[in-house]
Amino acid sequence: MNKFKCDSGTVLALTRRALVVSTVLALGAARLLAQTAPNFPTEVSELGATYVTAASHTYLQSYCVDRGTSSLLQSRSERVHANDEWVTNKQELSVSFVITAFAWRNGGDEVFVAGLRRDGTTTIERWRFEYPNGTREVRYPNPPPAVGSAQNAYVPTVTVHGNVPATVPTSGRRPTAPTKVVMWESPSGPITAMAADPEGRFLVIWNYATQTLLRMSLVEDPAATPVTMTTLYSAASSPLLDKVGDIEIRDFPGEGRKILIRRDTTQTWAKSTERFSVIADNNNDGVFESINFFSSTEMDASPYGVWETWTLFWKVP
Repeated sequence: MNKFKCDSGTVLALTRRALVVSTVLALGAARLLAQTAPNFPTEVSELGATYVTAASHTYLQSYCVDRGTSSLLQSRSERVHANDEWVTNKQELSVSFVITAFAWRNGGDEVFVAGLRRDGTTTIERWRFEYPNGTREVRYPNPPPAVGSAQNAYVPTVTVHGNVPATVPTSGRRPTAPTKVVMWESPSGPITAMAADPEGRFLVIWNYATQTLLRMSLVEDPAATPVTMTTLYSAASSPLLDKVGDIEIRDFPGEGRKILIRRDTTQTWAKSTERFSVIADNNNDGVFESINFFSSTEMDASPYGVWETWTLFWKVP
C-alpha cells in the first residue's frame, strides 16, 4: 500500500483540466493538524493531489503532495527516444512543518512548499534541484523580467543539462537534495493555495486567515530584504472571492496571461459546487487589471470553459 494516497504510479496520462490531476483523501491529516495547527481549515487539510509539472514524449515529472502531512513524493520518468521504455525514479522529500500548499515552475525543477510550523508560524520555502548531466530540464528566463515590463507569451523549452546529448536514464538517477531557501515566514495565517509565475517574477498566494489574494515577489533576496507582498484582491472587497480551492497561472490565446481560480461554494470537499474567478493580465507585465466571476454553468458556456484552449505550462516539447 502506498504511503502517499495520491501516488498511483507514474503519471502517463493527463486530464483535460487542471494541474491537479487527482484529488483524494489523506487519512489522518485532520487529526494531525488539530494537534499542530488548530487554526487550519480541516476541509482543506484532507486533500492530496498529484501535480503534473512537465510532460513531453521523453520527459515526465510530477509531485504527489498530501496536504496535512510533512512530506511529498517526487516522480520523474525519462527516456531518450519516444519509443523507448520509460525509466521512473521516485524520492520522498520531507519538511519540518505541516504542508498546506504547493506550487512549481521550470517543469518542477523549482518548487514552492508552504506550511504551518508547530508554533503557528506560516512559512514558504523555495526548493531548487540540480540534475545529473545528460538529464532533460526546462529552460527558464534568467534573470526574471521586472514586474511592469510586458512579455510575450511564455513558451517552455526543454534542454539537456550539461550541454551534452541526452543519456539513457538508469534506475536510481535522481537529482541532488534540493537547495532550500525560506522565502517568507509570518504569523498571519495559513497559505492554502498558490501558483508560481512561469517567468519567475512572483508567487500568487491565498491567505486563508485574511481571505486575501497576494502577489509575493520572487526577485528579492529574502536574506537581505523583506519580501514584497502586494494585495491583488480580497474577499472583503470581492465577496465572490472566498473559499479558494486551486490557483493556476495560464495563458489564454488572444487575451494573454490569466490567473484561474477554482472555488468551492460548500463547506466540505466531499461534495462541492464549483465557481471560478478569472483574473486578467493582458500584456503579461505582472500587473493584473480585472477580475471576473463565473458559476460552473457560466464557465462551461464561456470561451474559458473550453479547457483544451488554455495554454498549460507543464506541456513541453
